[in-house]
Amino acid sequence: MRGALAYLSLINLLFILLLSLSGAFGGWTGEAVYYLAFAAPILLTFFLKSKSILRLSPPRVKISHDGICLTLSSAAPSLALVFFISCLTSLILSRFGDGNVTDVSGNLAYVIFSKALITAMLEEALFRYIPLALLAPYSRRGAIIYSALFFALVHCNLYQIPYALAAGVIFALIDLACDSVMPSVILHLLNNLISILWLRYSVNQSFARIYVILLVSLALLSLPVIFILRKRFAERIRGALSKDGGVPITVESVLFIILTLSISFTAL
Repeated sequence: MRGALAYLSLINLLFILLLSLSGAFGGWTGEAVYYLAFAAPILLTFFLKSKSILRLSPPRVKISHDGICLTLSSAAPSLALVFFISCLTSLILSRFGDGNVTDVSGNLAYVIFSKALITAMLEEALFRYIPLALLAPYSRRGAIIYSALFFALVHCNLYQIPYALAAGVIFALIDLACDSVMPSVILHLLNNLISILWLRYSVNQSFARIYVILLVSLALLSLPVIFILRKRFAERIRGALSKDGGVPITVESVLFIILTLSISFTAL
């Protein structure tokens, strides 16, 4: 597992470097480098797998009927939690400014396609599919912790790290419970969609009020469904949280944490 963690640290560092480089370019060049930041680590991983240098046990892409029910019933409570963590973080850090707000202006259909759908698929491939495939055979609990940690820290933004960490834990846990990566893709897509709508329309106080009331209401209505489904997934969730193999700490992961947090604090 230590070798897998070292590899994850390196490809996440590669991702950050390419993502930073994309900001130095404008227009289509910058966008191409942005997508290369995702493609390079993903393609490298599957190349090394084809050469039998890396051992992967990837979660399935197909999802069962029960898995869909659990995913959809978990959506509102999960996204409500992520939303309120984001609001609380912004409130605490408000004296440092508004953070790096994603630009969601322009044609709504294109924004949803590029920043909701494509981004969700690429981020789930890099931050859920690959970490779970590498780490889950050694420790399912370790896979949840490290996949969420890397996902949060690569944002290099203190406004985003707390809610990204919470989302990462929830997404990975549901993926392992359903033995599929599709739950996190669905939840990530929904989260991106509501984030885009919030960023575009929350200046309208009526919209913001309706948005919060609807999200909280759906979350409360979903809880009985989750309670009913719990027995079907209880054993898998207990397995995901068990101390199967422990959660090692490597030099590479510690250095990665220090580097990304340093960048995050410097950017305040």
